[in-house]
Amino acid sequence: MQATVEDLNDYMMIHGNETLGKFNYNDKLIKAIQEINEIDNCPVTELKMSYMTKHNMKKKAFQFINDYYKVMNVGYLPDSRVKRILKRARVKDVHEAVDIYNESAKYISPFKLPIYYNLDKIFDGRLITQVIYTEAQDKSYLKDTKLFFTGVELPKCITDIATSSYIHEITHALIETYKGNTKEYYNAEVLPIFNELMYAYLNNEDMYKVLLHNRINSIYYYFYSISQYNEGNTNICEGKEYTEFNYHADIKYIISTLKAIQLLESFINDKYPTASYVVHQAGRVIEGHRTVEEFLEDVGVTYDSCTTSEHVEKVLTR
Repeated sequence: MQATVEDLNDYMMIHGNETLGKFNYNDKLIKAIQEINEIDNCPVTELKMSYMTKHNMKKKAFQFINDYYKVMNVGYLPDSRVKRILKRARVKDVHEAVDIYNESAKYISPFKLPIYYNLDKIFDGRLITQVIYTEAQDKSYLKDTKLFFTGVELPKCITDIATSSYIHEITHALIETYKGNTKEYYNAEVLPIFNELMYAYLNNEDMYKVLLHNRINSIYYYFYSISQYNEGNTNICEGKEYTEFNYHADIKYIISTLKAIQLLESFINDKYPTASYVVHQAGRVIEGHRTVEEFLEDVGVTYDSCTTSEHVEKVLTR
């Protein structure tokens, strides 16, 4: 089913997002994106990555998360179980269905979620989420549903890049387990991207440069798409219409990536906020003790501070 703006509203209710967040399509942002594109001089030569076993990939991801954060349990609920539960319950209304659904998950380590190695692109990863949908026109019941997971999708080709993608998706699962942890939709990718890049920075310099280049290049691609949409062009994605849902999703990745890069710059330079402080406070978000927005405010990461080429230049020339 093609995404529409209603899907965005559903997404925000499911995750407890209260607003989209701040975004200004203006000369300042255009200038920053242009400068970022000009200074992105990461080497894009061939990156030689050794294949690794599934066991070693999971082990490295677990060690990274466990070294810096507390691994909390998440709700695991496969599709088959949802169908069986609701069929047996013979629910009479949507509220009864939600009550049953919310008590149906098994809480396990996110590293025990099933992994499906079925993606073609080496940078890709996807957390498979579970939520109950009904035919009710009023979708406000989604505010009361808990968010559970059925598994993680990763590339068919298993290298250390897959480890970074796995860390990205595990971070999503940890944060999204606490509904409302991210108040602004545009901040949904900040910590997953930060952890993905931090892992690469600490483990493999060449991989770090390639992943960073991929993220920065994506900013420019997303910005082109939203620019075209603002000019009334919806024929951007080959084979399908570019919708308002796509528009806000692309803004989300632009803003989240810029904020993640500012966090990474603080981590690398280890000045206030220090690396240990950034990671400690990020851990409090993962443990459900504070929101992403409270964390970002605490470490001085704002829309205005991140929409500049300064932080990108510093992480490129570390």
